[in-house]
Amino acid sequence: MTRQPPSKTGAATHAAALHADDTTTRAPKVDEVLRSLEGTTVYYDSLSGNNGDDLIREGCELAIREAGLTSVATPEEAQTVIITGGGGMIESSKAGIGGLRAHLDRRPEQGIVVLPQSYWFKTLDFASLFRGRTAPVTLFARERYSLEILQQLDLPSSVTLGLDHDMALRLRRSDFIKRLKSQSRTKHVLIVERGDGEATTGIKHRAIGNRSINRFVPQALKAPLKRAIRKRQAQQHAATSSYVSRMLELVEREHGGVADLPLITSDISDPGNATYEGFCDAVNDAAVVVTNRLHVGVLAAMLNKPTYLATNSYHKIRGIYEYSLRDMSHVTFVQDSPG
Repeated sequence: MTRQPPSKTGAATHAAALHADDTTTRAPKVDEVLRSLEGTTVYYDSLSGNNGDDLIREGCELAIREAGLTSVATPEEAQTVIITGGGGMIESSKAGIGGLRAHLDRRPEQGIVVLPQSYWFKTLDFASLFRGRTAPVTLFARERYSLEILQQLDLPSSVTLGLDHDMALRLRRSDFIKRLKSQSRTKHVLIVERGDGEATTGIKHRAIGNRSINRFVPQALKAPLKRAIRKRQAQQHAATSSYVSRMLELVEREHGGVADLPLITSDISDPGNATYEGFCDAVNDAAVVVTNRLHVGVLAAMLNKPTYLATNSYHKIRGIYEYSLRDMSHVTFVQDSPG
């Protein structure tokens, strides 16, 4: 496990750094494209996802409001469809790729803007989704690795590529983040290990589909009961997880003063483990955050928590750290090597 220390320029330069490093590129920015849609109708598709995706959704909706755009209730009413940012443009994501394909096929004459995403394909012919299409499409990457992948594709001239920051970072000066900061506490150490298809550490969360729960438990109690079961599973997993052990050693080495605080290890990005409010509270009440869940780390970074972002299964976390977070002195990238 190796650490990539943050730049010593500090958080004070972060806001300026978010855009200054792109002055040499010709790739458009989100604000520029959204402003060009003023006076037209747009439909925002948030797709589906986890608690981290809800954080992105808040940033997307803020950007759309600030651009003064007119939103409509259905894609059929809109002149342009705006698809949320996130990690949905990888070939294993049915919601992301499937949602984009559905919009492309529904109305070929309709403009589409995909807000900053990560892109990664092994076998998918992504460029084929756009062949024969003449209506404008703008694809934003949220880190340079994804932009390079898009630049290597044989995309038609109707597709424009852009580069901008993860949309959750739009919230960093928002009332939402200010409110959380005003309520921030240091109650626990938070170590979040990803447990879905992007997991790199061996953990895979089990689906909870007990027939007794489904048949006999009232609907209103099912989600809280399943979260309680997941919490117990997380406690059992933490006792044997090499990832948790490695990251706990890191915390004890770098932040010995918090070693006696309670340890939370639940994958709070998973809605099966935490509500969105619970997700935000768990990060906001942490003394230190260590995670391979990107938006646990992004929220922690915006809340000025000591934050350690560990590797995931592809370039997403490294790329966003390098492009958007490395100038924040309290954020560190960890190249984790399971062993």
